[in-house]
Amino acid sequence: LQPWGVITGRLVDAEGKPRPKVDLMTVDWQTAVRDMARGIIANGEQTDAQGRFRYEGLVPGQEYSANAVGDQAVKGGFGVVIDRVVLKPGETRDLGDVHSRVDKTEAKP
Repeated sequence: LQPWGVITGRLVDAEGKPRPKVDLMTVDWQTAVRDMARGIIANGEQTDAQGRFRYEGLVPGQEYSANAVGDQAVKGGFGVVIDRVVLKPGETRDLGDVHSRVDKTEAKP
């Protein structure tokens, strides 16, 4: 067995102000369930008052992605927040300040 990984960061708007109470989750979870190389960040966690997020217990070697979803995301923009992060055993990856952005692979012409 290998130690879990951790992803942390802070969701901010275009002016660098924190985006509190935004839900983050893997939006294509149905596809991810069938792909052993991909991990899932489930809904249920929100950014805190300072826009910070922390996901623990992540499987090393799996790829994690998450989008801003829900009512607060509507106000500040939906989009990718965690983008294809693969962790090493025991690694804590701090993404720093991140902005949600449109996923080019899913954008409609």
